[in-house]
Amino acid sequence: LEIVPGSHLRGLATPQGGVIDDAFLREDLRKGRIEQLPVQAGEAILISADALWEHGFGVIFPELIGESGFAEQAAVLQLISELEVRIVIPGHGAPFTDVCSALDRANSRLAYLSADNGKHARNARNALKALITFLLLDAQKFSFSQLAKTIQHSRIMDAAARQMSTPVPLLVEQLAAELVLAGIAKMQGEWLVSSR
Repeated sequence: LEIVPGSHLRGLATPQGGVIDDAFLREDLRKGRIEQLPVQAGEAILISADALWEHGFGVIFPELIGESGFAEQAAVLQLISELEVRIVIPGHGAPFTDVCSALDRANSRLAYLSADNGKHARNARNALKALITFLLLDAQKFSFSQLAKTIQHSRIMDAAARQMSTPVPLLVEQLAAELVLAGIAKMQGEWLVSSR
């Protein structure tokens, strides 16, 4: 894939008809993150954002506030499976070409998150861990009491916590332990500290 300075990427439009700013692609190319893509003229490239990653997809936020989201994610994955995509540029992670395997993993993940007897606790736990991870990337550390207050004062985080049916202070401890186990954070006394 070669982008000539001053040129524009053609055919990169959103489903709503908007045009994707190619500045981020130029930056990825400049930094060498996608320069090795095996692209031929006329090949299908999908810029999938959070709809499909190599190992999953983004948080399904509508389900946290009682709206439908699992069915829509399933429909998006089905649509992607019907496209003749050769390369996917996800919103997170490196570009990839094994679209079938990524779709299998995403469908498996969706089945796991939605097979929760209508409680949606799995999706809520996933959402809270993702949101805490982003908070840690920004602030680098939070005390457990700060995290509990953040959860209680954020509409979306509070909605997720209510689906968990666990007192927030205990939930913070559980989520912190899971983030430590995943290598995303470490604990220093009453503080959760980013590992990144």
